[in-house]
Formats: sequence, structure tokens, C-alpha cells
Amino acid sequence: MKALLMHRDCDFDMKAKLPRNESQLIQDLELDTLLQAMAAEDPFLLDVSKKALLTGLGNDIGTILYRQQIVKDCLANPEIVRTLYGRFSRKGSRTSSPCSKQSSATTTSPASPPI
Repeated sequence: MKALLMHRDCDFDMKAKLPRNESQLIQDLELDTLLQAMAAEDPFLLDVSKKALLTGLGNDIGTILYRQQIVKDCLANPEIVRTLYGRFSRKGSRTSSPCSKQSSATTTSPASPPI
């Protein structure tokens, strides 16, 4: 099973370059507290959270709506989310083939997420 939680048609690119002004953005927007809360002391989640927040400016409306639907589904199904995280957090299972570009979906209604 492939859980696509960040993009409808491809994996989140964990190798995406952060903006050159990463540290200034984190400091100016006081994102450190938010990032630490999102990560809950998990280094992998900290890295994902930082990349998602700081590389998200290129997301189109379709991607944003898709992610909002994912969040709704996750809130409605917390046990499934815990199971998915347990499977994908095992050593070696975090590698995947990321998007070659941002999602090209531009629709205003997201497709059903894969949960």
C-alpha cells in the first residue's frame, strides 16, 4: 500500500532543498515552537514538518484542498493514522520516489484521499 498524504499522485520530496533563508524564516516567524510541537520529539517528523512548511509556497489550490481532505480523514480515523505511521517509520521504509515537480492538480475539489 502506498499512502500519498502530501500529493495526490506522487510522494513528498524529502530531498527538496530548503530556502536559503531557512534560519531567518524560522526565527522571524517563530516557527521553532510550532515545529517542535509538530514533531513531538521525533527527528523524522521534525524534518518532514520543516520541509513541508518551508517549501510549500509552490503548492497549487488542488494540492492544498487535497491536504485539507487528508487532515479531515486523519482526524476522523486516528487509529489508521497511527498504524500508517508505525509502518512507514520503520528503518528503511522512508525511502520513496518523490514528485519531480509540484502537483499539477488545479481542480477546486480534491479527489478522495487514499485512506
